[in-house]
Amino acid sequence: EGNERRKWIGACKKELDNLTSTQTIERISADDLTRLRRTARYTGNKLIELPDKGVLTIKPDKYKVRFVACGNKTAETYGKVATTDLDPGMMRYLLSWAASSPSNSISTLHVTAAFLNAPLPTGRMVILKPPSILYYKLQLIPPGHVWLVHKAIYGLREAPNLWSEERTDMLQKTTFTSEGEQYCILLSEIHKSLCLLVKRRALLKSPQTDEFGLTSKVLPKDVLGLSGIYVDDFLSVGPPRLVHDFIDALRRLWKTSDPQYLTPTVELTFLGVTVRMTPEGILLHQHHYTNDLLAEHSSHITARKRLTSGEPDHFKKDDPLPPDATNPDHQEWVKRGQRILGGLLWLSTRTRPDLAFAVSSTAQVLTRDLELLKVKLRHILQYLNTTKTLGLLYPYPRKRDLTEFTVFGDSSFAPSGKHSQSGFAIHLRFGNVRHLIHWQSQREQKIAESSAESELYALAFARKSARNFRLLIRESFATSVIMSIRCDNTAAISMLDEPGWRTRYISIYGESARQELLNRTMVLTYVSTDRQLADPMTKPTTALVNSLIFPQWGLVSLPDG
Repeated sequence: EGNERRKWIGACKKELDNLTSTQTIERISADDLTRLRRTARYTGNKLIELPDKGVLTIKPDKYKVRFVACGNKTAETYGKVATTDLDPGMMRYLLSWAASSPSNSISTLHVTAAFLNAPLPTGRMVILKPPSILYYKLQLIPPGHVWLVHKAIYGLREAPNLWSEERTDMLQKTTFTSEGEQYCILLSEIHKSLCLLVKRRALLKSPQTDEFGLTSKVLPKDVLGLSGIYVDDFLSVGPPRLVHDFIDALRRLWKTSDPQYLTPTVELTFLGVTVRMTPEGILLHQHHYTNDLLAEHSSHITARKRLTSGEPDHFKKDDPLPPDATNPDHQEWVKRGQRILGGLLWLSTRTRPDLAFAVSSTAQVLTRDLELLKVKLRHILQYLNTTKTLGLLYPYPRKRDLTEFTVFGDSSFAPSGKHSQSGFAIHLRFGNVRHLIHWQSQREQKIAESSAESELYALAFARKSARNFRLLIRESFATSVIMSIRCDNTAAISMLDEPGWRTRYISIYGESARQELLNRTMVLTYVSTDRQLADPMTKPTTALVNSLIFPQWGLVSLPDG
């Protein structure tokens, strides 16, 4: 229709103007293209010709068009394709760091059309054939013309890495002033998507390397702010004035959205997690996403309330019925299970540690036991519907001192077959409060022959996952805190303390952990099962156990219910 046509033409013109004003593309004729092909053959430059696709979206307030290269049409790339971005565990570490002091500020910022800030490397030539709709229906481009690309347009396989390199280069060169002090931005040695905000005068004259191989340019006490990056989004924490001035420095570098600041009345969203400020601390939740997920699969939810995410009886099945590849109903259930588990995984890896074991165990039967799959999925959805207001709270401590870095590692010996289930929960402790910053539940790959053996594998799994957080703590918080691992199996602890020749084939698996114990860079202590905070990561636990452990995780209901 006429009115809709005008809206789409306006959206296309806006996108074209953006691409040309940023010098991302240059329109050339067919004759120019012929000359470029000839030049590329003579000079040996890499010339790639790709189709371009228009992505048309109707948003609540506007019609939006984005032109993207069909990078999947070629295997040719220039340099790296993969990038390193902030993950949920790193995000929670940042928010825990922020919650360690009630005076800290939390802010998010989005860089607009970020990839278009990165130029293509010298010798790289990309030609795009515009969508035919621009030629004939909308008549915005003369027929026969194509685009010569100068910057990392969306859709090129190497575009994310080119933007990452450009972003890194610009940040390392940037300095800014806050309250009369000159600040610089250091990239973390552990995770290149983490920025350390430090005073220039606090930089060490010569970098120091510790016993873990971490090279530091500044002492952890002098790291006054942090900023994590996920592609083109920044999550910044620190003193309010410092965060504000850092955001201003970023806005001088690139075109950005308006910054958002966490307040008692304004929530922030980052990596799919909503962050809320409460009088008690910082609350992480996914309430809106949970409601959407439950609404999408409401046909599988009954009115029955569930206080546990799984039942032990669900594992006792002697004759599983695998999905029949020739039965459309069976295949539909497998696809449905994948969709539901994908949504549950999004929750369990961000703000709902209570779902981790249930999601892991259900995924293990996805293509092996159709009836059990149905039972498990319905049970989890019913439990989620009962507990949809839960979120993860990081309470404010009385003092900012980090007093403990604790890793709870646990295992359940062969709960549903040959393989055991391992899990861990990593906590930062500030005096009398805990922050759960990372967790995981997974089936052990090796088949353990005893509970002690499975516990040893769980300890190795937990320690390996906690090592990077230890380095982060030493880089940006404190060097005096020692990693403490808690285990509820005395036999597994004995294997590490005094390995014997009969258990050598097992204990050698934890030899690197034993070396750390001997070097006193790690502590391994026994904890009773009723105080094992990783217990719900390895098996279905009762409502009573959950009521004791969930508060220690910081898993609480949203204040407004």
